[in-house]
Amino acid sequence: MRDMWAGYGVAIPVRLVVIAALLGLVAAEARSATSLLTPEEQQALIAYGELPSFSELTLSPDGSRVAYIGTVGAERHMLVKSLADGQTLADFTEGKGQKLRSLQWAGNNHILTKLSMTLNPFRWGVDRDEYFGVIATDLRTGKAWDVLEFPGGAANNAGRFNLASGRVRVREIGGEIWLYMNGFFYAGNTFGGEGRLMKINLVRRTHAIIESRDVYRQYGRVLDEAGNVVAASDYDSEHRRWKINVGAGGQLKTALSGDADLDIPHLIGLSPNGKDVWLLTWVKGVSAPGSYSLADGKPTAHEQLRAGVHPEDWEGALIEERNDRIVAGVIYGSGGNTYEFLDPKVDAEWQAVIKTLGGMRPIFISGSDEFRRVIVRVLAPNGPLYLLVDMAAATLTTLGPEYRQLPALAEVRALEYAAGDGLAIPAYLTLPAGRPAKGLPLVVLPHGGPAARDSGGFDWWAQALANEGYAVLQPNFRGSAVSDAFVVAGHGEFGRKMQTDLSDGVRYLQRQGIIDPARVCIAGASYGGYAALAGITLQHDIYRCAVSVAGISDLHRMVEPKAGVRTEANYGARYWERWLGVTDVDDPSVDERSPLRHVDAVQVPLLLIHGKDDMVVPYEQSRWMAEALRGLHKPVNLIDLKSEDHWLSHSLTRVQMLAEVVTFLKANNPP
Repeated sequence: MRDMWAGYGVAIPVRLVVIAALLGLVAAEARSATSLLTPEEQQALIAYGELPSFSELTLSPDGSRVAYIGTVGAERHMLVKSLADGQTLADFTEGKGQKLRSLQWAGNNHILTKLSMTLNPFRWGVDRDEYFGVIATDLRTGKAWDVLEFPGGAANNAGRFNLASGRVRVREIGGEIWLYMNGFFYAGNTFGGEGRLMKINLVRRTHAIIESRDVYRQYGRVLDEAGNVVAASDYDSEHRRWKINVGAGGQLKTALSGDADLDIPHLIGLSPNGKDVWLLTWVKGVSAPGSYSLADGKPTAHEQLRAGVHPEDWEGALIEERNDRIVAGVIYGSGGNTYEFLDPKVDAEWQAVIKTLGGMRPIFISGSDEFRRVIVRVLAPNGPLYLLVDMAAATLTTLGPEYRQLPALAEVRALEYAAGDGLAIPAYLTLPAGRPAKGLPLVVLPHGGPAARDSGGFDWWAQALANEGYAVLQPNFRGSAVSDAFVVAGHGEFGRKMQTDLSDGVRYLQRQGIIDPARVCIAGASYGGYAALAGITLQHDIYRCAVSVAGISDLHRMVEPKAGVRTEANYGARYWERWLGVTDVDDPSVDERSPLRHVDAVQVPLLLIHGKDDMVVPYEQSRWMAEALRGLHKPVNLIDLKSEDHWLSHSLTRVQMLAEVVTFLKANNPP
């Protein structure tokens, strides 16, 4: 298994001539779609579709260095630079089949790179999947290595795969850097792939397993600054029983327990004083914050918080890397995020930064120790921009744009309309520049998830379509993560009201005179791809064409493998049953809402796009749909994205997807 992650190493600096060559390669992929695209359109699609040139930024603990993932054409780099003089301290590229995913500091001299590959690393019949590894780079020596590949030969590595799962914690103990992370284990030829928590010395490269045999039931942990597990959430999926164990110094005892099919508690982190654990409990899909003492496991009130802090409204939290303590709560909104920092001094400095930005609400990206420096992301006129902030002085330094050369951004309007049953549906409308908002062609672009949301910020797909002359509607249909109650409103409405919420938005825009109802198409990826298929099978006479990227066509065959295969997999089946509103995957209504079962209703052109390495929605979901439509001589085209996963992780295939979509729309719904 040693060479699974082989291929990382120091890269030769990329020169302008190489940049030009790589961009030419991307352009060639775009041109392969069709000759209907002008050279200007091809260049615009490259600008929108290429992976961000500057992403995953993270500050070193002392704030002196920044690590990030840089993209040039088809090549991705992990880079570390000194903020004092711009010197490059590390630079390596992805190996064949690797995908750089995220970065994390382990002290000031080590950077961790999480990457993934689509493969089947096992000797027996475990499915091919997306597997993750972690590479450490020592900035003092320039050496990089797999943190789960221990020296010492077979004795140290027997019964363990160098595969990682979940979050990586970093702790400095006794002057040494330790990692706490999950690795995969097996005994003989029996797969026991539940992650075991390990303690790894980053320099000496020694390790110890610090978990019990039933670790597979633990789905969440909180660690103190000494690396002790002071809170753990446990769920027995077979008996549907959960419990929360807490204890100072790692001596855990049960603080609360209960029964749940799906709504199990979620650990957030430690209180600022380190004495309590904060968590969310759920009742019928709606969460409520709670706090429990590590000393005795009893409920506590949230420690005294400054005025203006509302934990009950938090939708996320910022966690201090060194000790799992909660630093701030996050409230998501259409105009940007609101951060409620618990330290009054940090909050005052943050408010001064917002004032310096003219009231703009920046997105927090990373911070150094004690938040002396932070990196934020703002939406500038030419696209998202990263800034380095000196918090005490409230001064800003530009680090760089997220995308290299975008056309000017199209206007994005927040709006709200009533669904057929009166439910208010929040949405965003992106309008093409230079055209009056009247009688426009429309693309409805529902998000994936379904329990996700559009936020009105920069959306590369929506902006690319608007640049071609289309208005783009992104509805947060019921089931979207607007609030817990809004998510619950979507339960049982998969293919029902979640679908009509989209077409109700079309009718709203028609009544406003903004769009031409005869020139409306629907496009989407993942759940959005399902919605596109449902829009031309379960609904009629609304859309004149549809695009499904990695969409589900057969709900029954999507859900059935999750039911009864393994005990712990039943949770996935129950998740699907909740969204479908059934108690059994064989319920007839599942097929009634499957686009594949209604291919005879298709009367408009359909474009299917799917990655061959998609491990979330199998490629076959699109292949089955294409074969069924071809058998009926219906207008359909299936585009295979070779070596691509569910998330469109490569620049070449993202640009190819955009080129195919724009070409298809121009042919079937000219702007």
